[in-house]
Amino acid sequence: MTELTTSPAPRRRLILGMAAALIALVVVEATSYVGLRLAPRLLQEPIRRTPDIFAEQSAKLRQLLDTTAAHREVLDSALGWRYRAGFRKGGDQISAQGLRSDRLYASTPPTGVLRVAAFGDSYVYGTEVDNAGAWPTLLERLAPGIEVMNYGVGGYGVDQAYLRYVDEGTRLQPHVVVIGFAPVDLPRVVNRYRRFLDDREIALTKPRFVVGTNGALSLIPNPLPSRRDYARLVANPELALAMSDSDQWFEPAVYKNPLYDWSATARLVSALWVKVHRRYVGDERVLRGRLMNARSPAFRVQMALFEEFAARVKRDGAIPLIAILPDHDAIVEAARGMERPFAPILAELRRRHVDYVDLTDAFLADADVHHAERWFMPGGHYSGAGNRVVATRLAREVRARAEVSDNGPVATR
Repeated sequence: MTELTTSPAPRRRLILGMAAALIALVVVEATSYVGLRLAPRLLQEPIRRTPDIFAEQSAKLRQLLDTTAAHREVLDSALGWRYRAGFRKGGDQISAQGLRSDRLYASTPPTGVLRVAAFGDSYVYGTEVDNAGAWPTLLERLAPGIEVMNYGVGGYGVDQAYLRYVDEGTRLQPHVVVIGFAPVDLPRVVNRYRRFLDDREIALTKPRFVVGTNGALSLIPNPLPSRRDYARLVANPELALAMSDSDQWFEPAVYKNPLYDWSATARLVSALWVKVHRRYVGDERVLRGRLMNARSPAFRVQMALFEEFAARVKRDGAIPLIAILPDHDAIVEAARGMERPFAPILAELRRRHVDYVDLTDAFLADADVHHAERWFMPGGHYSGAGNRVVATRLAREVRARAEVSDNGPVATR
């Protein structure tokens, strides 16, 4: 019999090829590792392994559940969270009524006073300034005869703001109900677990709405309504993945990729893909170019919420008003003559005959429009000066829609 053997030359080529592939893999991994180290500076956020994400999740939850600390945020079974009644830290104060105020409001408006209720997120609450610098407080001081009750809560989407109005918005009998909308709010209405939207966020959950084929809103309740539910999440962090259902921001490329935690290259490529998909490629992305995407699920939910809010407030006997609260970039771009990112929202509000005021115009009318940085704090919220611009214009807009007669407030438009 003839014995078959492998010649030395092909064997060497095979070994050399394998060695070259291994070296290339090591070089790619090393390069990707450098990319991961630079990510916080270049991408403004770190790219982390899922065990690190889950470990931080548990640490933040333990802080939240610590009953020995008086946190501003407290769990709410329906809304996800709210601010603690009676909380006070420096100039940041929540009244016993759960409003941002250093005083209590009477159960009914005083005679001759126009009472306004403001619902929304941190731009309504006035994050980064104290109570006195927030626009609801400033509006009260700038406009005698108007009371403004601040129901804002940081991190809220318009869905939570609307649900809070439904739950408690009529108790103090407002004549005008304002719901604020900032550009950051749009992604929140298709989110249930905040850390899917941004894995550096507090580990909080929320309800969300979906729009049916008939255009009606349907509520998906808060997935973790109790402290016991959160305690289970602390004990088993991967239970968070069960909340991926009905959350647009859950990323399988991160949480279900078997190579993600083992390969720097897989993490870097996955993270870059997530950014590209969310911003430029995905059919459900909230922006198309610079403008809010009118075909996205978030846009459809947002518009249905605005319409339902306006209808509900009218049924309750008050006057609804949407307040568009521009961020820094929206103001700067508008000052340069560029279309506003929320222009599709404004067009749809007009089409649906929902009343709104775009506060961008108030900033553009200011003499310092080319120095927009003075209107904002380091964290991106309005400074005292920015809040004053909003308060001044809203005082005029509210008065244009309602006036107080001997028989109480009446609509003027």
